[in-house]
Amino acid sequence: MHCKRWLLLFCAATLLFPSCDLLKTRDPELPVTASTTNPPANSPTALLDNFISAVAKKDPQEYAKLFSDTVSGDRSFTFVPTQSAAIRYTAAFSNWTKQSEQDYFQKAMASLNAGALPSLVFLSDINHSVVMFQSDSAAFQSDYVLFIPHTQPNLTTTFKGKAAFYMAPNSTNTWTIYRWEDFETARDSSWSELKGQFEK
Repeated sequence: MHCKRWLLLFCAATLLFPSCDLLKTRDPELPVTASTTNPPANSPTALLDNFISAVAKKDPQEYAKLFSDTVSGDRSFTFVPTQSAAIRYTAAFSNWTKQSEQDYFQKAMASLNAGALPSLVFLSDINHSVVMFQSDSAAFQSDYVLFIPHTQPNLTTTFKGKAAFYMAPNSTNTWTIYRWEDFETARDSSWSELKGQFEK
């Protein structure tokens, strides 16, 4: 009898306090989905933001989208290296194309240890330093600091210099870089050095 009385009290308490939800199953949580695709560059500033993002994501496909080609626009991509790098890596820079640009980047990213985080910083304010020539042409010039923690011996991991980008929208109205000029501000540590080392 004593046990039955406690059992009745327990059942009554369960009915009086249904909010505890001790036995109720929870709704499953929605899966976390993260998109790695950058938004279309509908302006020069958006293009430069995508540039920074592509480096941080170590994504060769997103990186390739930054540059013009004759398939999606009327201009081929041109890279002008620093004078010293042009002499040191003559073979690499004698016929530099958009494919060359993508190839070097893919090799550089493949050399990173797991968990290594590259970064790109433009020292000029992107929002105030883009110069519009016309509605279909713009330029941006800035000192940069590029950190690529690669495993290549005898090559710095911090690259510094000055870049000049010339940009225009392609046939789908997406802005791309059609000309990139690199200038040395410190010896043997420009972006051209990184490209020459990984494309030679």
